[in-house]
Order: sequence, then structure tokens, then C-alpha cells
Amino acid sequence: MDRWPVNKAYFWEAAPFFRILAPFALGILYYYSPLMAEWQVPLFAWVAMGITLVYMVCLGVSRTQGTFLLAHIALFAAGISISGYNDVRSRYNWFGRDIRPSDTYMAFVSAAPQEKENTWKLTVRIIASIDPQKVTNVAGNAFVYVRKTDVPLMLHKGDTLLLPGRWEPIKDAGNPFEFSYAAYCARNNIRHTQWCTPAEVRLYAANNKKMAAATERMHDWCMAQLDRYLGTHKARGLLQAMLMGDEVNLDKDLQHAYAETGIVHIIAISGGNVAVFFIVISTLLGWLKHKRYTWIKYAVAMPIVWFYVLAAGAQPSAVRAAAMFSLLSFGIIIRRGSNNLNELFATAFVLLCAEPAWLLSIGFQLSFCAVLSIILFYRHVHAWAPVRASPGVGKGAVRFLTRRIYSLPAKLWNVIAMSIAAEILIAPLVIYYFHSFPVMFIVANAAAYLFMSIVLMQGMVMLAFSGIPAISGSIAIVIQHLTDIFSAAVSAMQNIGPLSFRHISLSAIETIILYSAVADMAYFLLRRYKPALFASVGAACLLMASLCIRQWDTLHQRRLVVYNMPRAFHAEVAEGESYSVIGADTARLPDVTYTTDAAHTGWNAWEERASGKKEVCCIGGKTLLILDEPPAINGSFPVDYLVLNDPSLTDVKKLSQVFSPSVIVVTNRFSRRQLAQLGNECNACGIAMHAVAEQGAFVLSR
Repeated sequence: MDRWPVNKAYFWEAAPFFRILAPFALGILYYYSPLMAEWQVPLFAWVAMGITLVYMVCLGVSRTQGTFLLAHIALFAAGISISGYNDVRSRYNWFGRDIRPSDTYMAFVSAAPQEKENTWKLTVRIIASIDPQKVTNVAGNAFVYVRKTDVPLMLHKGDTLLLPGRWEPIKDAGNPFEFSYAAYCARNNIRHTQWCTPAEVRLYAANNKKMAAATERMHDWCMAQLDRYLGTHKARGLLQAMLMGDEVNLDKDLQHAYAETGIVHIIAISGGNVAVFFIVISTLLGWLKHKRYTWIKYAVAMPIVWFYVLAAGAQPSAVRAAAMFSLLSFGIIIRRGSNNLNELFATAFVLLCAEPAWLLSIGFQLSFCAVLSIILFYRHVHAWAPVRASPGVGKGAVRFLTRRIYSLPAKLWNVIAMSIAAEILIAPLVIYYFHSFPVMFIVANAAAYLFMSIVLMQGMVMLAFSGIPAISGSIAIVIQHLTDIFSAAVSAMQNIGPLSFRHISLSAIETIILYSAVADMAYFLLRRYKPALFASVGAACLLMASLCIRQWDTLHQRRLVVYNMPRAFHAEVAEGESYSVIGADTARLPDVTYTTDAAHTGWNAWEERASGKKEVCCIGGKTLLILDEPPAINGSFPVDYLVLNDPSLTDVKKLSQVFSPSVIVVTNRFSRRQLAQLGNECNACGIAMHAVAEQGAFVLSR
């Protein structure tokens, strides 16, 4: 009897949700690209609906390549349409459409106030705008910064406030290569902010905790218990972030150290948390030993896991992990085999339908790539060292101990193999976003997995026995000591490796080329497909050529930068592979580092030369003068660019007579009123003005 011919299936046939996810994700990327215009959203919505109807009719007649092309176009248009629907600007009652400074706005405090150096940051949801004639229901989210005073802030999550109407669009500082905070907020539908004094913020209605949702009450109770037992120790902020997804008390230095060693993922709630949570539930249901009853454990765990995820703030990584766990559990409950790759694509599609902006979230991308990399490569990496647990020798207790002792290398290798497999696809993203490559990622991830598992389980037990201070207090002491030990180990690993590995810069195109090289090489090693090897070598050569061109530009560069730093002046000259500070009036190293690090890495000029005050610079044949005090010049001293760094220098007419500048650069030491006055005078004198506070950093290059 003739057998049906067997053809090798492509991976998208084994994981069909990839065909759905790819065009849908491209539509989301197009929506958030500069090419997108507001009028295109309804057009693509009609295109998606029309093509879907045509596709359904054509599918009933024949399944040709044309019908599948129509399906992909419909999914692309659907990605754009859903992104537009989730954008707050598409709502008819968005408060940003018509902001009147004379109105009063009613707002609901949607998150716990965050303490900053000089202000309190409130995340609010706008409910209504109030003018003397009427109250209008509006919608939208915003940030409110309340200046600190000697009186403590008496506002809490859930309070309803009355705010003035001085809303301003969220803007970036405009420093070179900086992270776009405005774009990040816009993707989270937050586009406006304002600064207030405590007297301008009026409490309309206090929070009624009894009316809060069960998940919110659970979150607040857990946070209070962690505050109670861990006090002000840095373990409190770490466990609150790991267990409850709340980073309000997380130590910034600790977070930075975790990022540089490649283990920042343990802070976010993800698959590891869900796995530990399921282990606890499975242990409690350990009396169900027969395999026939395994499905009961998953059926019980599913709603508990989702309640935990919602109580922890429903972060993208947590929702993804819960969705993946739910799909796996559903397959086990109905006794069907699972396809991990297809489940991952299906989960991503469902999550992006609910919140398309998650596609551009760093956490979502890292989480998705880590799981995808583990699914694709873990089995092959694990086969490099076939370590197996010993069945044990002897009898009774001896056999039990030998099995446990010899199984340790196998379990350790499992963790190491998983760490290596995950790093294959997340390393390019880490380099692109964080400009670093952690040399000790294997050791750090193995230690982090062990630390996270122990601390999370201890935290759960501490919360379970919070009513017994003796037990919870003892566990809290152990958690604090473990955190200190692990933090010391992370600090030691942080300083291992070349300094240049912390200043790696890749553009978006170079990152795509790197992914192409990695994917082609992996395909060659796994399938022995020679064209993939040639494609990988070609991509590597293209990447090296791009890096060489950038290195040539670096060696020949000379740039002067006046940074946009809050209430401070900082100017540098980047020349070749180093930089020097030529003017600064702040000694706050964290502020300087936060503002300048991105530019140092982007221009590959992160080595500091001998710095010192320099008033006159010549860049590309253009002369620049920095004025820190009124000039003592009787004649004339022509310059091309004049930097004003003294608020008393407001007589533009006199300055133009002495220096004849073509551009006046105004630093952050001037008030808004003074900037307006200088702008008017510069226009009258025919001189261009660059206000760093409003237009971003000033860069002069040759």
C-alpha cells in the first residue's frame, strides 16, 4: 500500500500562530512609527473589516496564496486599528483635547505617591473638568508633582483631588541619545503633567479602603506586612518588587547592580514567580499523588495564580507568564499535548490585542525573547554536558543521600543550560537597551535563580504567618541576611570584566543585523544547512563594516555639548574616544551621570580626560564663549556662539555690541520669565536663541 508522502514542515506550520502574530505586530509597530498619521487609523479599520469579509468568502471557495495574503493584510490593518483604539487620544472625552488653565480638574490618585528629592509624584486619573457654568466628564491619565514642605504629604492612593488646570505636555530633556521618557509615557497613555504647591492641591474625597477591589486590598495588606517586618532594610524594597511588583521602595543602586550583571529580570514578576507559586500550591496538594489527578493541581492553581498576578499590579511579564501557565494548564486539564512555541505566540497575540503598546515595552520584549530562546535552544544546550542524576547506591538512608548528592550537578547544569539558552536571544536586546554585556551572566543567573526561589518562598511563608510575629520576624531576619550576602556577591561580579563592556552601543539597524547573524548561525548548527552559515558570515561582515564606520567617525569627532540638566549647568567637549568637562556648577554625581552617560556611550567617548574650566572653545572653525559673569570688556570680541550662564545677563543689545554672536545659548539657570524676555530681545536684535530648558541640549560639532 502506498504511503502518504511526508514533507518537512516549516516552523510556522508547526506553530501556526506565528502567521497571525507577525503581521499583527508589524501593524502595531507601524502605528507607533513616525510614518503614522491620525487620519490613517479609521482608514485601516475599514480596510481590516472589509478584507476580513472578503477573506471569509474567498476561503469558502478556495485556499489560494491570494486569500492568505488578504488575511495578512487584514491582520496588519487590525494591528493599526487596535493600537488606535487603545490610544487615549482617540477618545472623544480625552481631557487633553481642550485644556483650559482657568478650569479646575477632578482627579483620582491611581497609585501610591512616590517620594522624590524635592517633590511627591502622583499618578492621577482625570475624572472631570469644572468651570463656573458646568461640570464635564473627561478621561485621561497624568502626573502631578507636589513640592515638598515641612508638612508631610497627607494624600494616599484612592483619594479624589481638585487640581488647577496648568497642564503641560510631557517633554524629553533633549540630551543626546537619551531614553525618550515622553514616548514611554505616551505609550502608557500619559501625556500631561503639572507642578503644584500643597496649597493648590485640595482633597475632595478621602480613600475608602472598604470600597477597594479585593486584589487591591490584598496588595496593600502584603505591602504593609513587608514594611512591618523588613523595616527600612533594602530587602523590603527588593521583596516588594519581586513578590508584589511594586518598585516604590526599591534601592536604585541595587537595581543598577542587578542590571549590570544581567539579573535585573528577577525584580520583575515573571515565569519564575509563577513557577515558585505553583510549586507551593503543588506541595500543599501533594497528597494527590496519582498522575490521573494531576489536572486538579493545575485547575486549583490557575485562579490563584491570576489573583496573585492582579494583586501584584498585572505587569506585562506577569500577565504573559500567567497566560502561558493558563494555556499549559488548560492543555493538561483536557488531556491534550502542548506546543510550547505555538502557545508562546498565542499568548503574545492575546496580550497585544489587550494592550498593543506592550510590544514596545522593554520588559515584554526581554520576557518574550527569553522564553522563545529557552524553547528553541535549551534542549540543545543541555545536551552539551549530559549530566544525569545517579540512581543512588546502597540501601535506605544511604541510597537517599547519594541520590540527592549526585543529583546536585544535574540540577546545577539545568540552571546553567537554561541561563545560556536564554542569553542567546536576549543578549542583543540587553546591549541595545542597556549598552552592556554582563560577562558573569552564567554565574549570576544561577545564583539569582537560587536566591529568588529561596527568598520568594520565605516571603510567602512570612506573609502566611504574619499573625505570629515570632515566626515572621525570624524569617525576616534570614531574608535580610540573605539579601546582604547576595548583594555583596552581585557587587563583586559587577566589577568583573572589561570596562568597555559597560559602554557598548548598537543602533537599531545593527541590532537587527546581529539578530540575523545569530539566527542564521543557530540554524546552521542545528540543521547543518550551509547557506545559513554563509548568511551568518555575511551578516557578521556587514555588522563589522558598520561598526568600523562608526569607529572612524568616533576617532575624527569633536563636539561641544551644553546639557539640559535641571537647575544646573554642565558642558563637555567630546574629542575622539574621550571627553572633558569645560564647565559645571553642580557636584551631584548621580545627576551628572544620569544626564551624560547616554551621550558618552552613543559617541563612544566614555573615557574622561583632565577636565577644567574653559571659557572659549573653537569647534569646526566656530568660536564659542561661555559667560559665567558680566564681561569686563570695553571693546569688541566677536564670537559665533555665546553661552549665557549668569541670570543677570539679560541686556541682549549690549551683549550683541560686544560679541556680535549669531546664536545665543541660554542655560538652565534662567527662569521662564527671563527666557521670555531674552527671546523678545533676541528677536529684536535679529539673533537666534537656543534655550536649553525648552529646546534641549545644545550640540556644536565639526
